[in-house]
Amino acid sequence: MINSDDVNIVINHFPVFWNEFRSMGVDIQLSGHTHGGQFYPIRFLIRVMFRYVRGIFKEDNKYLVVSDGVGTYQAPIRWGTDSEILLLRLKKRY
Repeated sequence: MINSDDVNIVINHFPVFWNEFRSMGVDIQLSGHTHGGQFYPIRFLIRVMFRYVRGIFKEDNKYLVVSDGVGTYQAPIRWGTDSEILLLRLKKRY
């Protein structure tokens, strides 16, 4: 049950279903999975597969945060993206 008086956060490994979560009342979705594309030429394929690959997106005062993460997928390399750790500061709305 989602209480609209609270800040509602969902962690979804894949950066998908943001529209659905927003309509349910989720304020912030934290996602990853794409590793920012991880390496060339996979970056182009990732952009075809996912609408949101990296960054912070805002719509209707709700947020989707897609982190590149610190790890890798299968091959222990990154080419064209950097590892990242995000620090998010939440401020109470009045």
